[in-house]
Amino acid sequence: MNDPTLTTLAFLGAASFVAGWIDAVVGGGGLVQLPALLVGLPGATPAQLLATN
Repeated sequence: MNDPTLTTLAFLGAASFVAGWIDAVVGGGGLVQLPALLVGLPGATPAQLLATN
């Protein structure tokens, strides 16, 4: 797996912030975080991303 770039880390950080805000307000932030992880880390297996989420 390639090392993530600064742009990818910034994207994932912003997506995590939005997902956390959605979780705090109504729940379901994983619906934002999981697709962001799939796009941001294409070399990871889905099992790794589900465990991270």
